[in-house]
Amino acid sequence: MDTPWRICVLITLSRLAGDGAEDPEWRGVWDRERLRVPALADDAEPAVRRYAWHTFGEGRGSADGVLEVVRRCWSDLPSRLDIVVAAGQFAADEEIAAWLRGLPVHDDPQLRHAVAYALRLGVEEFLPGFTGDMSVWRETASFGFFPSAVIGKLTEAFAERPEEHTALLRRLSKAPNRRFAVLRDAGTLLSRWRSPAAELLPLAASWLEDPEPSVRYEAARLLGCLRAEEYADAVAVLLDDESPVFDDKVGDAAAWALARCGRRVPDLLHRLRSPMSLPSLDETLWSLAPGACPEVAELVALLDTDHRAAALCRLGRLGTPVPQLAPTDPLAAWAWWRCGGDPTAAADVIVTDVTADGVLRRRSVDLLRRLGPAAAHLVDRLPMEVERTSMRVETRWAHLKMTGEPGDLVEVCAEVLDGVDTGRFEPAMINAARALAEAGVRVEAAAVALASDRRFHSSDGWRGIDQDEDLREALREL
Repeated sequence: MDTPWRICVLITLSRLAGDGAEDPEWRGVWDRERLRVPALADDAEPAVRRYAWHTFGEGRGSADGVLEVVRRCWSDLPSRLDIVVAAGQFAADEEIAAWLRGLPVHDDPQLRHAVAYALRLGVEEFLPGFTGDMSVWRETASFGFFPSAVIGKLTEAFAERPEEHTALLRRLSKAPNRRFAVLRDAGTLLSRWRSPAAELLPLAASWLEDPEPSVRYEAARLLGCLRAEEYADAVAVLLDDESPVFDDKVGDAAAWALARCGRRVPDLLHRLRSPMSLPSLDETLWSLAPGACPEVAELVALLDTDHRAAALCRLGRLGTPVPQLAPTDPLAAWAWWRCGGDPTAAADVIVTDVTADGVLRRRSVDLLRRLGPAAAHLVDRLPMEVERTSMRVETRWAHLKMTGEPGDLVEVCAEVLDGVDTGRFEPAMINAARALAEAGVRVEAAAVALASDRRFHSSDGWRGIDQDEDLREALREL
């Protein structure tokens, strides 16, 4: 097998190792065969040696035999970095931790912060490597590519230490060539924790006039992710910035950020038709605040395009009469009703949206809920016996809105919210909290959850931030 295919096999193994970490059957197979992987550390091909270490580290498991192989294979710097990163996965073993602490790192900033990552050390151990020449990481299997990607991976050492992570980014922001990396990593930090925004958003705003287009782009995008309305005027200055970044333009990032902040951008639809790095037009339309919504005529123009569903959703939320609407399908029927159509006729169309087994789809359960009492004659069509958590919540909430009767809503939704005060999150919690609030139920765990600095999310970036804000808004009603 030639080298590219061997590397492909190792990459596949590393992904399997990560996905199967909690699977007892996988662990049994891995623990039995794992030492065959670092045996490749003696391979003639440097790339195979490095990917072998990466795969071995991802597999974790027992530390038995690791140190012997590590010492034998200590060679060129890229391989050493991969070995240190892999060894960090076994640092709970005191002998391996001692070996890592004893490495002579002070003359090599890159090895120094690899050890700092492996042992989860403090800010001072990372800074020399982060501000120096990081090009050697491109030759590794662990964290290849650009400095911003390497920094983003290595700062995972601070995943549970937001104050230190924030301090690191503040210090790193003073380096002349790390502003883009700081902004990228700030986005990761802010999608997990709330409090760093107080320090990091002003920093991002200060870089809106940076001479580097990628920095201006990323600063605007980060402010948009957080819906930082206080900086909207400064972001608006960039709307005419035609500088290219990632096949987009700085002005496009500014337009998206302004829309997220509740500002109407006249040419938003044109700008976001085919973004390469920004969220899609459909995603943006779904998440817009009412004040940022495009004009009715612009939305109507999308009805014959691939953006039809998002346009119907926005038209329905606006509720302005639109002659072009007709109850031709469930979402169109809902929008047609919202814009003045007959609710009973709309409900009769919505209820036709079923699976191959004749079960009403979740999206149509949601639409019937929005119709409320006008759809009460169809309440028997709600699939109340489904097992999927999100559907159990949706059907109970719909039943409450359609009939005024809670049924077993309280029991089901309280079960879904169980653990929210300890940081547990799943997307169904958002509507569970909303449903309980409408039923007039108080949840003691809500106050504890709201006091947490940790964000509630299952998605990354702006989507995760929206999940957190949506859940908190619902919990405040409880």
